[in-house]
Amino acid sequence: MALAGCARPSIATTASTSPVADLVAGPPVARARLWELGHGGDQPRDTIVRYATRAGRVIVLRHPAPDHSVFAVLSIPAVERTDSLTVRVAPVAERYAVAIAGDRLPNGTTLTFSYAIHFTPPDSAHDRYPTASRFERALAIGRLGEDGRVQLLPSERPAADVLRASITDPGTYLVAAPR
Repeated sequence: MALAGCARPSIATTASTSPVADLVAGPPVARARLWELGHGGDQPRDTIVRYATRAGRVIVLRHPAPDHSVFAVLSIPAVERTDSLTVRVAPVAERYAVAIAGDRLPNGTTLTFSYAIHFTPPDSAHDRYPTASRFERALAIGRLGEDGRVQLLPSERPAADVLRASITDPGTYLVAAPR
């Protein structure tokens, strides 16, 4: 029983225990069925990185001065290839979201959002989630499809106000909770 508290919390579960788990396990949903996590304050700048695939790369987007807090981290593992790849990571205005452009990302790539300082839940979310912490517990990272629908990804919380998911494809990724 003592070990039960040592497990890392995860949104995706095998049993359907919450609206988030239901959406993660299901097909993509319309954006209108989600509340996207808003971002207040100045946006981080986008970045373009060319890196050797055998070295891997960690790309950190930070908020501008004065706080320089972390906005998002893209961790790309090393692979046994001798080429190099170019990746562009650009924040999406007023949202905890990034657009990632470039080649297919290797297995094991993770995207992490850190939203402790500039977290702004939508005003209309207060009816379903009466506190910011309840809204925060319902959040997951999702990939925006070309059809405008969002596939929520199994997401975990490695620390307070931090959300992480594995990704393999370029695209737009956002943080959202079910309506």
